[in-house]
Amino acid sequence: MEEMSAAMEETNASLEQISTSVGQVYASIENMATRAEHGKESSGEMNGRADSVRTEASSKQQEVATQVADMAQKLNEKIEQSQAVQE
Repeated sequence: MEEMSAAMEETNASLEQISTSVGQVYASIENMATRAEHGKESSGEMNGRADSVRTEASSKQQEVATQVADMAQKLNEKIEQSQAVQE
């Protein structure tokens, strides 16, 4: 009878350890899920900023292309004027 009682106590202690371990695993999973959600939010914010930077860069590139074209046109006009004066 004492052996059976000791075995039951040992089984009970093992069950408590398993229960504690399972609780720790669940807590770790919840922590991972929370971190994953924060990572998802951060990723979304970074994508938004990247899109803004890409849009702004494209806009600035277009502005520069327009300015270069204007400068080239003005330079060509000046060259033509200079050639007309030389003739």
